[in-house]
Amino acid sequence: MNHTIYITTSWRARASIGVANKLRDAVHAQLQVAGRQLVDVLKAQSAAVQWKGRYRTGWIYLTKPWELTVKNKYRHAIFIEKGRRAGAKPPPVAAIAEWVRDKLGPAANPYLVARSIGRKGIRPRPAMYDDATQRKMHSIVHRCVHAAMAKVLTAHITGGP
Repeated sequence: MNHTIYITTSWRARASIGVANKLRDAVHAQLQVAGRQLVDVLKAQSAAVQWKGRYRTGWIYLTKPWELTVKNKYRHAIFIEKGRRAGAKPPPVAAIAEWVRDKLGPAANPYLVARSIGRKGIRPRPAMYDDATQRKMHSIVHRCVHAAMAKVLTAHITGGP
């Protein structure tokens, strides 16, 4: 489950190489700042999901020039975010056995829990795909990229470094 943001500018190819390189570096640095802030937002949003803190602490970001990817490194994150529809194939018993033992005790049967999940589904508990979080994430990225562009272009116009 990734959420990748690509920064594109139509004038990027027409700018002088020096300005374009400075802009690329400044935007990349600001995307790293935005990535850290987005991870903090997502950790706060996912605090309600309590199981060994894996989901909450699994948020990471990766940056490349003109690109920021935010994701949760755990495989089960997609099922927390998006849920699981009723009537779907049950999850593998081995995948939920540890969770069943921790949540329901050692006497609980993981097969029965998996079958129940398959029949009833799982209600989504979105942290990343919540509308308010999406707006907050967009605002953070917009603010950081705008700051980088303003810094480089102001320096270029005024003749600074």
